[in-house]
Formats: sequence, structure tokens, C-alpha cells
Amino acid sequence: MGGGLIFGLLVAAIMGAPFVIEGSGDAEADSPDSGDTDLGFLGDDEESSGFELDGDGILAGTEGDDTLTRDDLDTSLAEDVEAGAGDDLIDLSAAEGETGLGVVSSIRFDLGDGDDTLTGPIAGTTVSGGAGNDVIDLEEVSGDLSSINGGAGNDTIDLNMTTNVDVDGGEGDDLISGIGRAFGGTGHVIDVNGGDGNDTLSVQAVTDFDEPGALNDNLEVNGGTGTDHFVVALDEGALDADDPTVGDAWDDLETADGTAWRVEAAAFEDFDPATETLELQVESVNDDYTLGSMRIEEEGVIVRYESTGEQLDREILIRMNTEGMTMDQVTVVEV
Repeated sequence: MGGGLIFGLLVAAIMGAPFVIEGSGDAEADSPDSGDTDLGFLGDDEESSGFELDGDGILAGTEGDDTLTRDDLDTSLAEDVEAGAGDDLIDLSAAEGETGLGVVSSIRFDLGDGDDTLTGPIAGTTVSGGAGNDVIDLEEVSGDLSSINGGAGNDTIDLNMTTNVDVDGGEGDDLISGIGRAFGGTGHVIDVNGGDGNDTLSVQAVTDFDEPGALNDNLEVNGGTGTDHFVVALDEGALDADDPTVGDAWDDLETADGTAWRVEAAAFEDFDPATETLELQVESVNDDYTLGSMRIEEEGVIVRYESTGEQLDREILIRMNTEGMTMDQVTVVEV
């Protein structure tokens, strides 16, 4: 940077004159009444992201199709992101080869109108999808509670590897998938409501048979209004009773008749057997077990895996919180 430019910047800073930082590295005075800062990643060419930082800490998009990357967001120091209209892309993933960036936290994202896409790790963050068929693909949600609302439209929300998140699909026929405890311990809550519309809610069950202490007692799934389809992917768990990580963790799982261990995989709060359906995607991952029977009890649907050796059988409970359910409402798919 030349001495004249440095001197100019210093004078501008003293006088309070705003500057525009262009992609070329040149500096010129901003219009006095704009209040916006055009950041280095917001060039004038066709690759422009379209986002500008205003004086209130809001990184705002245009009415067109804008793009915002993780590097853009880190550079801007924005507190809020408002994408505006258009089919926007916000990618919070680390660029290839980058490490140590962690999750994006304490930022509010408003995707606005349009078929928008938001992807990447977040924590303690609020995401509003707005109108449009949005894709919200969260690689990891952890830390402080995050809130996701798909808004109007047929949204796709993927909660793979997430904990501590409150999700509302909003109005429309939404697909909410990947629901399930990713980590053991307390305080990891996943609360899902499909909202208005005919939604599909897909649960990847995590149980004590996969990880001691990983019971899904903090997983609450509510389809909301509409005719919903519920999906549970489950298996009997790869752990054996003599695994050193198990210890005495399974002592309280034994059924009253002493023939099996039982765990709860998921609980659905508003299943209507008159109109709604449950799909079980069952898999066997342990050589000491085979898929046995399925039945309806007062608590819900029970999938039983039979032991081929000396261990107890294993039962997976899907709590349905309803009356009048039969196996006619259940579809079984062996994976």
C-alpha cells in the first residue's frame, strides 16, 4: 500500500469520513447518506456476493440471488444476516484445508423470501427461513440452544449430528430429518415441531445399545397440524454387554420378565392412527442378534432383536402416545 493511500486513510479516520474497500484494493469515499460498508469480498464483478454491512451490524443481501461464505461472515463481524429476496446461499462450512474455525454462534439469520440454502455448523443461533422452499442443512448444532424456523414453504431441514436445538418447520409440507441424540449426557435437547402442513419427520435413533448414556429421553417430536409421516431408522446396537464402556449401565434396562433389555428410541407427541403413518427402517449391525418380532403395546411400538448367543434379547421402544394404533399404520423396511 502506497504512502499516499496510508496517509489518506489516516486523515479519513481522524475526520470520520467512511471508506469503501473494493475488491481491487482501491479506496474511495462512500456516499455520506448510505450508511453501508462495502466489504472486500463484495466486488463489482459477476462473482459478487451481494451482501453489504450497514451501520447497525446487519449484513444485508439484495433482491437477487446472493452468496455468503464463512470467510465473508468472519470478515464482516456482523451480528445479524438478512438475505432478503432471491434464492440465496449461505455456506458456513470451513473452506477446504481450513481448520480450527469451530461453529458460528450468536448470529441471527433471516433468509427472507426465495428458495434459500443455509449450511454449516452453528450454536446459540436463530434461523428464520421465511417464505420459499428452503434447505437448512446443519452439519452440527451444539453449545447454547439454537432455534430454527423454516417459515412458509416446503422446506428441507437436516439436523444431522445436532444437539440443543428447537425446530419448527412452519407452514408447508416440510421434510425434517436426522433428528436424534448425537451425544450422551444431560442438557442435549432436540425439540421438533413440523408446524402446519403434511410433513415428514425422520428420526435416526441413538440408544444405550450404541452409546451408554445416550437414551433419547430429551427428544420430543411433534408433527403439528396436517397429516404427517413419521420415520424411525434403528438397529439393535453394535455394543455387547461385556464391552468395557457398558459397565453396569444396562442393569436398569432389563424387562420385567427378564428376557430382554429395553430402551426408548423416540417419542412422538401427536400421532393420529386414523390418518398418519409410521415407517420403521430396521437394520441389524450386531452378529450376535437377528431381527425378531414387532408388536404394539400400550406404550407404543416395540421392535425385538433376538440373541443368537447367551446375551438377553434387545427391544427398541418407539413411544407413540396414542390409543387405537395397530400394525396397519406401520410400514417396515429392512435396510
